[in-house]
Amino acid sequence: MSRSSPWARRCAVAAQLLDAGVLPQAPGRRDRAQAADRALRLTSCPALRSLSASDQLTGLALATHLSPGHLHGVIEADRLERVCAAAPGALTATLDRLVAARVADWWSYDPGSDDITWALGPALATRYKSMIAGHGSPTG
Repeated sequence: MSRSSPWARRCAVAAQLLDAGVLPQAPGRRDRAQAADRALRLTSCPALRSLSASDQLTGLALATHLSPGHLHGVIEADRLERVCAAAPGALTATLDRLVAARVADWWSYDPGSDDITWALGPALATRYKSMIAGHGSPTG
């Protein structure tokens, strides 16, 4: 983003992508629009809306790191913390809140591999399945 853009001047924020290896992989406009649409649909789920922004981000991160074609996934705990900008040690409580809200069905931590495994809960599973099937806006 240019430092001279109206938004950057107004907010006093500027960002610059320094990793040239990512530039050729940048998604096209349609891909970005589809990703934004899916993120908004997921985070508009009533179970997620009632949670804090940090918990919503973690729920969204879990949904975007699912195993292809499945409603469960695996991710390294430190990577999930980085993706969600979670404070050290806060991830356990966040995941427990997601289970309580039925956003996640369950989660587990493997200290040997530092992996967190989870399954989407009923609050997101139907919505997610509808989105990947290419149907219209899911309800509920």
